[in-house]
Amino acid sequence: QLAQSDVLCLPVPMYHCFGLVLGKLTAMSAGSRVIYPAALFNAEATLNSVQEYNVTALHGVPTMFIEELNHPKFEDY
Repeated sequence: QLAQSDVLCLPVPMYHCFGLVLGKLTAMSAGSRVIYPAALFNAEATLNSVQEYNVTALHGVPTMFIEELNHPKFEDY
């Protein structure tokens, strides 16, 4: 459950129910801040956003998390 103090990083596509309903509307109903790291999924942009904006919640699917964890610069974040 998100709270008003949360910052949600939302790298999932907005044309999909995950991005539009689960992500955006959930954050809006809680009054949370939403960060969109890139127009299309980009692991490095997501990692950078998590660090830069002090993200407290990160949405994604397993393949996105795997790509983020396996990113060559992961240890820099």
